[in-house]
Amino acid sequence: RLLQTIPLLILVSIISFFIIRLSPVDPLAELKLNPSISKETLQAEQARLGLDKPLIVQYFLWAKGFVKGDLGVTTTGEKVSVKLMERIPNTLLLAVVVIFLTWSVGVPLGILAGINWKTPFDRILTVITSIGMAIPSFFFAILLLIFAVKTGWFPIGGLTSPNFADMSFIGKLWDITHHLILPV
Repeated sequence: RLLQTIPLLILVSIISFFIIRLSPVDPLAELKLNPSISKETLQAEQARLGLDKPLIVQYFLWAKGFVKGDLGVTTTGEKVSVKLMERIPNTLLLAVVVIFLTWSVGVPLGILAGINWKTPFDRILTVITSIGMAIPSFFFAILLLIFAVKTGWFPIGGLTSPNFADMSFIGKLWDITHHLILPV
């Protein structure tokens, strides 16, 4: 299975790379809008990012760097790997909480629905899960964001509040939990 994923990953990387590169978004657009930046500076930045080379060469340079662990730099000069490492802990926390809740709620409800097959409980649960699966996740997320903005009950960004450092351990735990409710 591992060997089968290698060609798939290569294909996905090629498709993703070319879709991103062929998009109308210009990575140097912000610099081009600044009148104080000379054409020579723009050309030097284009060469530094490898944007002056053909797309196929850009892909192989990117792939070579990726294999070495170098994911490149952002247009602001920051390493992409550093930016990813900043976000991995939050992503893992969210994934672990989602998996835990999915299993701790889904398995018992599935067992109960199986035990109570063709009863009103089973039918209600089937309708609820069918509706849940039919609603696109991005649409549900937008509805939840609107709900959070209108009610003010949940934070809509970040993992912690601005005064997080001043909170007690229990306060910090509650703050993180409160911020995770909508994404989970």
